[in-house]
Parts: sequence; structure tokens; C-alpha cells
Amino acid sequence: MIKLMFLMKRRAGMTPAEFREYYENRHAPFMLSLSGRPVVYRRNYVTGPDERDYDVVTEIVYATQADFAAAQAAMADPENARRMAEDQARFLEPGSVRAFTVDCVEDA
Repeated sequence: MIKLMFLMKRRAGMTPAEFREYYENRHAPFMLSLSGRPVVYRRNYVTGPDERDYDVVTEIVYATQADFAAAQAAMADPENARRMAEDQARFLEPGSVRAFTVDCVEDA
């Protein structure tokens, strides 16, 4: 399995509730339409003080390297990349997204 983590901050002037509403009802369905259905697509919304570095920690898990490669290829398509950039500009702070793969260890 391949697990990706994303740290994202909401766009300035957007409330946490507006951010969450946009992510859940616009961004998540849009991204799933481009990249297929991963095994896990979990959004973990940060709670607490208004001033924080990130508003959501997103986990995406693909079952196989082939599934991950197919999703990456779909997102690298120039038209899809353009549409993703437009979408992200609507709700994310420019330059705030951090993405990385992780080794996940879980207790039984």
C-alpha cells in the first residue's frame, strides 16, 4: 500500500466552516473524479485556535503501486492540472500545501 499525507491551510478570509464545506462538497468529489477511488481518502480537520499552520491533514491510500501511478498520471494531464490549480485557488492558501508519502505502523 502507498499512503500519502497532505497538510493544507485554508485561504485567507475563509472561515473553518467555509473551508470544510468547500473541501467536502466540491474539492473531494472533484479529486475523486480525476484520480479514481483510493482505498482511503480521509480528511482530518484540525480543531482548536483559529491561528494554526494547517486546517486539514488528508490521508490518501492506494492499494497498489499501479493504482498510485494511474492516479498520478491522471493528475499530471495538463487539462486536469489546470483544473486542479483553479480549484485549489478557491479554497487553499497559495504555497501552503505540503505532501509526502509515509510508512505507516499501526498497533494490532
